[in-house]
Amino acid sequence: AAVHRQTAAYLCCALQLESRFTKVFISSSNNAKLWRDPHAASSCEPPAIINVAITALSKDQLEQGIPMKMHLEDRFVARVFPATKRWLLVPKDFDGIFGQSLAYLADYLGLSAPILDLGDSSVSKDSEHIRNHIYTLKEAYHSLIVQGDLAACVAQLETIPQTQPNTGQPNPASDWLQHAHARLVADQAALILRTKASLLNSSQLDTSSA
Repeated sequence: AAVHRQTAAYLCCALQLESRFTKVFISSSNNAKLWRDPHAASSCEPPAIINVAITALSKDQLEQGIPMKMHLEDRFVARVFPATKRWLLVPKDFDGIFGQSLAYLADYLGLSAPILDLGDSSVSKDSEHIRNHIYTLKEAYHSLIVQGDLAACVAQLETIPQTQPNTGQPNPASDWLQHAHARLVADQAALILRTKASLLNSSQLDTSSA
């Protein structure tokens, strides 16, 4: 019975981590009872794993919860990808409304470099960097939306500068990256809990059959 309770505790918390995990779940008196098993192995107690996850999250993430992967994908397609691409396409020294309008035009035309940089040898090196960043952005899109690999998408996005090379404006993907990191932490913790639950079940079956 003790093993079944502990297994249930691991799986219950794994489900919470895989959904919009918040600190409210951890502090719940009902869920706190799940951890009170004197026969559980102290080296793998769920609270230790949960504390690791909590320390990696911001206060807002703990209060509001972590977006699920499907929600991160929707936000990436609808907002992050187009906004980041246009952010990269703002021409040098044009960080106002005019620069943003030129970025929209370049994006509409399917260009891979700011529209005023085309044919300008003095900024050709900067334009090449922009092209590389846009290529990386498209690779990140493919990793997340086609392959379903959030970790690869995050790793690729992190190679893009946090400030725009031409204007110094902050990367519009920054907030999304923070949420994606939190989701990866929560999913890893959930995987550990599910693995532990599976091991407990296996050991119980071995004991029963012996």
